[in-house]
Amino acid sequence: MTERILPPTQSLSEQPTYIDDPLSLVEPGPQGPVQILLAKVSDAWRRANRDEVLRLCYAAKRYAIQTYDLAGTALAQLYLADAQARISNIRTGIKFARQAREIFEKLGHRRNEMAAQWLLARLEQASQNFEDAKLEYQKALDLGQALQAEAKETALHKAVLFYERVIESIRRDLEDVGTAIANQQDQMYRFLDTVPVLRLSDGPGATVFERSNVIGYISTGEFIIEGCPYYLYPLGEVTGNRLKLKAGTVHFALPVPEDGWLGPASRKGDYALVRQETQAAQEGPGVLWTGERWVGGRFERNLTTGDIYFMAPPPHVIGKERELGYVIALLKPMV
Repeated sequence: MTERILPPTQSLSEQPTYIDDPLSLVEPGPQGPVQILLAKVSDAWRRANRDEVLRLCYAAKRYAIQTYDLAGTALAQLYLADAQARISNIRTGIKFARQAREIFEKLGHRRNEMAAQWLLARLEQASQNFEDAKLEYQKALDLGQALQAEAKETALHKAVLFYERVIESIRRDLEDVGTAIANQQDQMYRFLDTVPVLRLSDGPGATVFERSNVIGYISTGEFIIEGCPYYLYPLGEVTGNRLKLKAGTVHFALPVPEDGWLGPASRKGDYALVRQETQAAQEGPGVLWTGERWVGGRFERNLTTGDIYFMAPPPHVIGKERELGYVIALLKPMV
């Protein structure tokens, strides 16, 4: 987040060439108690008094709610979103920014809606929800372009130039989050390029086995195992084609030896993409090391005892000493 908040009374002519703060876009409306309280926020930040900032923001919100000032409530929510983000309460900031945006949208205060939308996008980016941030930035950009088009129709030249600066700033942020997404995907796919394919008889931590690599995904968009292409089939923790991979954990692939080995979706010739664990903490498709081989099944919870069972013939109670893994996807041959 930026370290500067411009007071809501600042005129367009006083604003910088490059706009780097969504709150600098805010139109505060008629002067009143809410606006007076929030105008003091900038000075409190300069004195590094975050307690005073929060006090001012919450006081403004309380007054706005008590006086049924919906626009003032949204304005206070917007300042609270920024304040919470600065003290690392990103999730709370996202909640406040989203609430402010929704109120401005209902009121038809489109410039303030754009400011809230832009701040929301930045907070999503700060929380590393890059895909969500990209969508939020695009909404902010669309609002900015619509407002600029209206300014052109009414020949408001200063407003046109102002929105041009806003649009350029949002585009820069959008490019930054695009780079972050590309880097994130590159790291994920490079990680997948080194996932080993084990035999069912290869135990946890095995170092001697016939190994292939899941390779070529970055350049081809396909998972290649021993020269054959496979596609990702959603299972377990996968939504669509997006994998949730834990950094610092062991992943490997296992051949599916027979139909139904991991539920009705699995077929002989598939591969299971597995995240290795030392104990079961959740339900879902998985594999268990028996001491001789990996067996496929599903982790289920006993609703009476809370114990996790591995459902495969025969059922096994999972203890901490067991080696197991969650199946997060199937790799199916492309035919």
